[in-house]
Amino acid sequence: MHQLYSSILLFSVFSYVSARAITPRDQSIGDVFAAITPSTSLTWQPCLTSFECAVLDVPLSYTSPNSTRAYVPLLKRPATTTPYKGMILTNPGGPGESAIDFLITAVPQGVFDPVGTNYDVVAWEPRGIGYSMPPANCSISPSSKAKRQPISAVRLNGPMEPAVYFEQAQQQAQALGAECQAVIGGPNGAGPHMSTSVVVKDLISIIDAFVKSPDSKNLTNACLLNYWGFSYGTTVGQTFAFMYPNRVGRVVIDGVVDPIDYVSGNITKELQSTDAAFSTFFIYCHLAGPTFCPFYTGSTASDISTRFSTLLSNLDPNPALAKNWTNATTILSTFSQLKSLSRLVLYTPITSFPTFAPLLVDLETATQNQALLNFTFPDTSITSLPEWLFAVACPDFGNVLFNQTLSDLAANKAEQVGQSYIGGEIWESVRIFCTGWSIRAEERFAGPFGGANRTTRNPILFVSNTRDPITPVYKLVLLPSLS
Repeated sequence: MHQLYSSILLFSVFSYVSARAITPRDQSIGDVFAAITPSTSLTWQPCLTSFECAVLDVPLSYTSPNSTRAYVPLLKRPATTTPYKGMILTNPGGPGESAIDFLITAVPQGVFDPVGTNYDVVAWEPRGIGYSMPPANCSISPSSKAKRQPISAVRLNGPMEPAVYFEQAQQQAQALGAECQAVIGGPNGAGPHMSTSVVVKDLISIIDAFVKSPDSKNLTNACLLNYWGFSYGTTVGQTFAFMYPNRVGRVVIDGVVDPIDYVSGNITKELQSTDAAFSTFFIYCHLAGPTFCPFYTGSTASDISTRFSTLLSNLDPNPALAKNWTNATTILSTFSQLKSLSRLVLYTPITSFPTFAPLLVDLETATQNQALLNFTFPDTSITSLPEWLFAVACPDFGNVLFNQTLSDLAANKAEQVGQSYIGGEIWESVRIFCTGWSIRAEERFAGPFGGANRTTRNPILFVSNTRDPITPVYKLVLLPSLS
């Protein structure tokens, strides 16, 4: 696996769908949006063969609406049948994922087929992310310390890692945080304006512009939000519902994040089903049999689980580091990447489990033959930058983790690992990177979430999987005032 894998993992832990690198059919996406003159009106133009594009002019700061401007790119899959029912907005998760790239990928995959063809499906780029302006691209600035000492060189994603692993991670967190403070932390930079509450106010700006457009003619309730949000996108949807309950239209939140846990910065409620989800690999491998699952062994799913545990034990980096083996670094890297991939395949098990099984066999062989240097993991590159996650999440947490030590984080880390062997330390790595993030949000919504007197104008549909690896189903019962 290439050197960018660990940083990719850090900012993908929140996401429902990992946005793969996009190759436009006939033109650069960035060039498309750069050629559009921003407007306070929704002015659509054809783009990327089957889509329409627009760039909305909004205040950089909603507390100073007549000062510096920000530009929000939008991508639309147009409705193709009548009667026209309006616009559905969508967010793919993250935080830190490009909604534009997500929609380009999701439409041909049929993700939005259930909404029919009477609605426009519209993705808008969250502040600072993807193609939005101003960008939050501090790790690729010419002077970037993170570029000279890539954050991706530190792999944070293996359970039972040695202490030095996390010490190096925190050093990288400090370097990235300082660079981003310098590059995007000023009042006219993206940094202070990337919180979820600002993204929600951008939603209001988009809806208000839609109401003024010809597309809203003959529609009732055009001023209401129609929305389908995934994973962190459910945080956006829930925040909208509590900030603007009277503007909730037809809303689906899919893979529900606990908003109270999220804004607290503890993020201890996300991994309760992760290991159960991973255990299905052993169950389905057993059901598939050796012909379709080459990692099959024994006579039960438990036997396959034992084989996997043995592979991990053979790659345990701790004795290798303690005894200063010459290949200790290779063992540590391989172990960490395996644990990372084990978590990542849970997002797409139908397509990933069949390729995960032969990879485990090949890795097993490489381990037995002491040939780890020749073993490569699959490329899982995505388009996001690592700072996009932290620029949203750390201020949404209220910067409560800034300047905390690893000792301060130890109890939470133990709780995470106690919940999930597969995902615990990966999840805690997000909190570690927030220890270096000093940029504060100009505005932040931290609740209250819930309450008998905070009923939305229309019911909200909550959706989740019974074995979701990152957004457990238990949260569906926590927010009765939204349904």
